[in-house]
Amino acid sequence: MLTIVSLTILTVGLAFFFVGKNRIFGLCRTAHTRPHSLPIYHGSFPAILATAPALIILSLWAASDDLVFNQMLIARFPASLEIEGRQTILILLAQI
Repeated sequence: MLTIVSLTILTVGLAFFFVGKNRIFGLCRTAHTRPHSLPIYHGSFPAILATAPALIILSLWAASDDLVFNQMLIARFPASLEIEGRQTILILLAQI
């Protein structure tokens, strides 16, 4: 699932790249001027703005997913369960 989300984010970034690049060409055509920067810069900026926040959130989610999920499972253990140490918790989590 993580790869599908990553590919979707990168596809959106690629789309924003072409939208930004075509927009500067359209603006320059109507004003009969040349762009002040290279077209790749005009396309890269919207692509970065579209993908950077999503990739940051995705990386935080991927890093903390196991920790949060394991803590939720540990909180659900019954009170009658005898837990003797860290290894017992790891074995129970592995069985789940």
